[in-house]
Amino acid sequence: MKELIKEEKKDTPGIDFNAETGILKISGYSYPENVKSFYNEVFDWLDNYIKEPNSKTVLEATIVYFNMASSKILMELFKKLEAIPSTDLEFNWRYEDDDFEMELAGEEFASLLKYEVNLVKS
Repeated sequence: MKELIKEEKKDTPGIDFNAETGILKISGYSYPENVKSFYNEVFDWLDNYIKEPNSKTVLEATIVYFNMASSKILMELFKKLEAIPSTDLEFNWRYEDDDFEMELAGEEFASLLKYEVNLVKS
C-alpha cells in the first residue's frame, strides 16, 4: 500500500500515513475552505489501511489549530480507527505545554473514543 503524503500548508495539515510502518502523522493547522474535499483522500486511504492494518498502528496528531468543520471531520477520522483492535492502536495527541485549548481538545476527543488517547505535552 502506497504511503499518503500531503504537504502542510497554511490552512491544511501535513499528512504522512505509512502503512508499512503503521505510523500515521497529522500535524499543523486544519481550516481548509473545503474540509471534505481535503480529507476525502485521507478517508479513502484509511478505508484501505483498516482492511489490513499493521500489527501496531501509531497515530501522531500534533494539531496547532482547527476550526469547527475540521473538528467534526477529525472526530470521524479518529472514530474510523476504532475498527483496529485497541491493543494494536496507539494515539498520541501532542500539544504545546501552554496550549490549553489543544489540551482540552485532546481530552474531549479522548472522552468520545473507545480507545486510549495519550495526551503528550511538548
